Amino acid sequence: MALKALASLITTKLRGVSTLSSLSVRGRLLLAFFGISGFAVLAAAAAMYSFLQVGKVLETIAQRKAPPALASLELSSQAERVVAAAPALLSVTTTAQHDENSKKVAAEFGRLSELLSKLQNSDLDACAYRELHSSVAMMQATDHGLHNDATKSFDWSDDRRILGQRQVRTSFIVVAGIFGHSPTKV
Repeated sequence: MALKALASLITTKLRGVSTLSSLSVRGRLLLAFFGISGFAVLAAAAAMYSFLQVGKVLETIAQRKAPPALASLELSSQAERVVAAAPALLSVTTTAQHDENSKKVAAEFGRLSELLSKLQNSDLDACAYRELHSSVAMMQATDHGLHNDATKSFDWSDDRRILGQRQVRTSFIVVAGIFGHSPTKV
């Protein structure tokens, strides 16, 4: 019985071979050409589908993720400008100079607060926003202390003024470190 089944399987296979061998060379080449072309069309369709999927992902990134990242970068550069403008308060010798420099620093802080509120309305992670907000609050507290120290420094002796300036510089170095910037000429 097993022998009959094997014989029928062999004859079936031989019939398939005989149909292929009955094709001429031209027919075989045409069949091979169609087979290869079919695979090329399938590969092109798969490539087009994958490019469409990649395009959708890139569009999502560009629309949802890029604006908060750019706003964060702008906030960082504004914080750098605040840190760079604040040490000018240390070198003032008159109340007029102090008031002028205070206005400049206040304007920089206003812009920083504006950028922070824009960032709050974006798709930024809430945890990241809280960290940024607390860092800006620390900068504002340090600025407040700087104004107090600068105002008091008009009455201090030279030694005490130098000591106060060192304390203020240390505060701004710490705040600059929070934002990952090295303060310039603090």
